[in-house]
Amino acid sequence: MVFQLGFFGNAGGLVSSFRESQCEQGNRECDLSQITPKVLEKEQAMKKTITISSVVLSVLALMTIPATAGILFDGTGDPTESGLEAINTPNDWQFDTPSVGLLYQQPTTDDGGYGLDDIDNGEPDVAAAELDASKGYFVEWKVDLTSSSDGAGWPGYNIGNFAWLEDSSGKHLTLHGDENNTDASKNFSWYTGWDDPAPVGTVDMSGGFHTLRVENPGGDAGTIDFFFDGNQILDDHPMGGPDGGNGHARLMLGNGGASSVGEAVYDYIAINQEIPEPASLALLLMGAIFVMIRRRH
Repeated sequence: MVFQLGFFGNAGGLVSSFRESQCEQGNRECDLSQITPKVLEKEQAMKKTITISSVVLSVLALMTIPATAGILFDGTGDPTESGLEAINTPNDWQFDTPSVGLLYQQPTTDDGGYGLDDIDNGEPDVAAAELDASKGYFVEWKVDLTSSSDGAGWPGYNIGNFAWLEDSSGKHLTLHGDENNTDASKNFSWYTGWDDPAPVGTVDMSGGFHTLRVENPGGDAGTIDFFFDGNQILDDHPMGGPDGGNGHARLMLGNGGASSVGEAVYDYIAINQEIPEPASLALLLMGAIFVMIRRRH
């Protein structure tokens, strides 16, 4: 809005300069009564052009100005440059692969991935600040699970690709393949602990990219809402713990190891920062231009 108002404010100055130049060319004072209709018509056309341009530039500015809170990795380059941490053995991962703007987890049995981890290493507790159980938080990521299969380390548990979420209260959840999961089914579920007798919130990860979102309401409620491709799967579902967790806040997206093989492509990872919607902004831009054109005619 500041950018937009500043540009609109400058429009009057541009038109005034145009009028003065026309007066000077006619060797007369810049009086409205002495301005010819043709000059006035040019002034009106200039104002409308400036108005349309200001709307376009304002919308473009909204598309490029980043939010100030949370962490957003848009898939481009090294995730650590966006505020995420490399956890365990992420050297197997490849940046901007298979194309620019995508993060590739190649088929590997190595435990590791990206996220936030407040293990006692002398660094600020970023994970606890972002995953604050008292204030609430959300985590969203978009991923194409290419392949995942269980290994000898955890027989029956497919953790070749998984997510571990543990907030500041020690409450936790883990997302991984169901017991006896095959590569073809790709049925993944949330568990409140490694020893759960039954999974909750099962989703089918086949068929390309999917968007997963976890929301915590705050107030130390110890519950989460889970959304899969925009559809709510879990509502105020209790988290596990604090027993059985890591003992510190942690978010990890990647491979759980234990000889489980996982392969995936990540489009983005967001923590407490909403994803820009280019389609909505484009519609706003088109609508604004249409209104200005109609006014012009």
